[in-house]
Amino acid sequence: IEFVVEAWGDDWPYDVIVYDESSGLKNSKSSRWKAFNRIRPLVKRFIQMTATPNSESDYADLYGQITLLDGGERLGRNIHAFEEKFMNINRYTRAREMKDGAVERINELISDITLVMLQEDYGDIPDPTFNDIIVPLGEDAASKYEQMANGGVVTVDDGTVIMADSVATMLQKMMQICSGFVYEGIEELDEDGMPISGRVVHDIHDHKIEALRKLRKQYPNEPMLVSYTHKRTLSKILDAFPDAVKMDTKGYLQKEWNEGKIPMLLMHPQSGAH
Repeated sequence: IEFVVEAWGDDWPYDVIVYDESSGLKNSKSSRWKAFNRIRPLVKRFIQMTATPNSESDYADLYGQITLLDGGERLGRNIHAFEEKFMNINRYTRAREMKDGAVERINELISDITLVMLQEDYGDIPDPTFNDIIVPLGEDAASKYEQMANGGVVTVDDGTVIMADSVATMLQKMMQICSGFVYEGIEELDEDGMPISGRVVHDIHDHKIEALRKLRKQYPNEPMLVSYTHKRTLSKILDAFPDAVKMDTKGYLQKEWNEGKIPMLLMHPQSGAH
């Protein structure tokens, strides 16, 4: 943002700005906020969107966002005026709390330029049913899990010894064992003698795959959205369920999924969130 504002300067050509996740503008001292504030008079319409405009306890998060919309007309010309009007601040600890009635007053002041849409008002979505399914590891996998948890090392069935070189790696290996496999990191040399990294997969169990089979039999006609963390888990599910489909990166499958045409959609949580 700072680069774009600096590049255009006073020749700013855009009369409308749409900014998503506007909670990123809550700090009126940040360089991003100052950049927007510089060109705000040159913009006819500034639209902000967010699902989390402020934390429950700190309505001061709204000051920076609203001030970019109205130039300080509603909440104060600067953050100090806002704090003096709406907050009690401990002069020693600098702890802040809203004055009595301040939240209601702020909501009233900004109501003419804000639109709040609550899911319960617009979506006819039934309450979810949570069904936690416990999948026992079995004696062999549990033993390997304990080896990794207690010593950061595990010996797989072919005799290969796999070590974790950090706590973070150890936790990853423990997650992998729970999912039915463990990765062995390897390092080889290419034809130029340069090191190249790779990995070998050592399968341990299919307990989670079998649990998914039982769940599928329990709900044979219900579309299932299944999340996975590792590529090996993805390949194991695809092998076990030929009609499963991996979510595409462009989102082209969204329409088919919404129409119930995909029996099992496989999704990585990080990419699927988008």
